[in-house]
Amino acid sequence: MAITYRDQTSYKLRSPSGSNRTATSACGRKFVAYDQNRPLAQQTPYTPLIAEVLVEIDTCEAQIADAKTRHAVAAEAVNTYDEQSKTLVSYMIKTLDANYPANPSKATEWGFTVKQATKNIITPTTRDERLQVMKSYIAKEESRPEAERFNSPNLAEVIAVRQGLADNIKARDEGQNDREAAIAACKTKAELLANHLQAAAVNILSLQYNYELSPALQNWGYDVVRKRSDSNGSNGTAEPEEATTDDSSPDTSPEPATDSDSGQVNVSLL
Repeated sequence: MAITYRDQTSYKLRSPSGSNRTATSACGRKFVAYDQNRPLAQQTPYTPLIAEVLVEIDTCEAQIADAKTRHAVAAEAVNTYDEQSKTLVSYMIKTLDANYPANPSKATEWGFTVKQATKNIITPTTRDERLQVMKSYIAKEESRPEAERFNSPNLAEVIAVRQGLADNIKARDEGQNDREAAIAACKTKAELLANHLQAAAVNILSLQYNYELSPALQNWGYDVVRKRSDSNGSNGTAEPEEATTDDSSPDTSPEPATDSDSGQVNVSLL
């Protein structure tokens, strides 16, 4: 939401938009800290609303950090277990080749695919293929008498690696999903906070400054700057755009700024 007023004063009021969560939160914290120290009768009706949204944003930020950590830890574990699974699968193939040199098709009983033309056991190339082969290998070995089971690779190790790989893939994906959900929630809260701050600015200016823009608004965390004058002596309002923050890294290309949707929301009072 963008609220715009214009006047003949030499000032311009800028408030952060919801697309810049860091700047919006900083403005909101300064707003609450200042307004809550004023007499209760002079406080804006938006102050408790801003304080409430800030608590919700803090909760979202904590959830983002937690999910990011869980994702990173699990992703590292996935890589470790995946490398171990490659080694174990190669041991399985060597063991089956050694035990059934004249009948390599027996390897299919342990979950492998055998190339008919060459009679060679095909090595799984993807993580999902290795997970499936290990699952079949475990089921086959557990179905055989313990005395007949292969010594290499160790069945208990195969079970542990497969379980570790599957569990950490799940934890990694859950961490990523939780992070994306928390980022989306945080963006929604930041937009709400920006709207509250814009409405609060109008409230302050209407009730306390007779709709005249005052540098005193900086006490509430707003950015009040002097307008630049052009060569004709008229006031210009062009200001550099603030950078936006976005935790979801897929799209980093900047979008064109407008008066109603940019890193800064311009409110020039009449």
